[in-house]
Amino acid sequence: MKDQNDIKHNRDDKVLLPLPIILSANAGEPEAMNIVLSHYEKYITYLSVRRFRKKEGYTYYGVDEDVRIRLSQGLLRQFLNLRFSRYMHLR
Repeated sequence: MKDQNDIKHNRDDKVLLPLPIILSANAGEPEAMNIVLSHYEKYITYLSVRRFRKKEGYTYYGVDEDVRIRLSQGLLRQFLNLRFSRYMHLR
């Protein structure tokens, strides 16, 4: 299986996950699922940032760990539910 150094970039210089990693994650392979999570880690963290308020009255921004965990679990759940049978001819 390829590691993250083998991931190719598209025209906009956005990183794409290779199809073999996506298929392996879809099959439930733990190593591939970790690669998927690390690929989306920054985006998940960005989506998890919330504004918090202290007792003293000031506010600050931080990562809501509950939201981060739920987003990570949802991403893995969606990868496990992907259906590729109608796209396999494109390989």
